[in-house]
Amino acid sequence: MTYGVNAPLGLVANSTYGSSPWTGSIWTYQIPTTYPTNLFEGDLVTMANGQLAIYVPGTPNPVGVFWGCRYTDTNGIVQFSKYWPASTAVFSGTVAIANIITDPNTVFSIQCNAAVTPTTALTINKNVDVSFATNGNTRTGKSGMTLDTSTWNVTPTLPLHIIGFDPIPGNVSGTPYANLLVKLNATSTNAGATGV
Repeated sequence: MTYGVNAPLGLVANSTYGSSPWTGSIWTYQIPTTYPTNLFEGDLVTMANGQLAIYVPGTPNPVGVFWGCRYTDTNGIVQFSKYWPASTAVFSGTVAIANIITDPNTVFSIQCNAAVTPTTALTINKNVDVSFATNGNTRTGKSGMTLDTSTWNVTPTLPLHIIGFDPIPGNVSGTPYANLLVKLNATSTNAGATGV
């Protein structure tokens, strides 16, 4: 993880709630033909007009977390990629498939976009939104999405629920750009819980 340095990776699958290892479980969705926006590993994604799209902060019900894709390029070669390159054309008669983590019991680590101080530590068990202020990395395929520390609330429609600090040595309350552990909260298939 990248705590202490402003270098986000989006939502990184960590374990399942109850401390079991994450098994890599995903659901697949079709990416619209030549979809014009990059989708990076760790990005929240949603459905717009019945098609997969990047999540827009402040809107309800993402479907889950983008975790790579596969498609057949225009030369007929199957490509496996950590990210969807914007406006990619695929081989005629084929579709691009996105891997999406949808399980609400998956625990993710995500970097905060600002320092988390001792007073904000009281936000454990609150709900929160994300920020896309940092772009994803086309070299690594990793997301630049962060947890938006200005959005702590009990609102059940927020997409993430905070369950604690990522137990990395040194990643503690007051650390700049700390990593928190979160679960998906309000999604297209899972009603959100009110924070406490």
